[in-house]
Amino acid sequence: MKNNTNFIGCWELSPSRLICLFPQLTEEQLSYTIGNEDELINRLAELLNKDYDEIMKIVTSFNARK
Repeated sequence: MKNNTNFIGCWELSPSRLICLFPQLTEEQLSYTIGNEDELINRLAELLNKDYDEIMKIVTSFNARK
């Protein structure tokens, strides 16, 4: 498990922003349970054909744009 502290703080607004960036994503695919960050990040990486670090960079960038 990687350090997901930044991810947790950024997730509140992330689903709607991710859907704007990647309209093929569904609410169900973006469902998230605290403690299962790696599962969600890996799922997004697979769905979007990106690696773990790319997904983290996208999600954490939302925090800068609040």
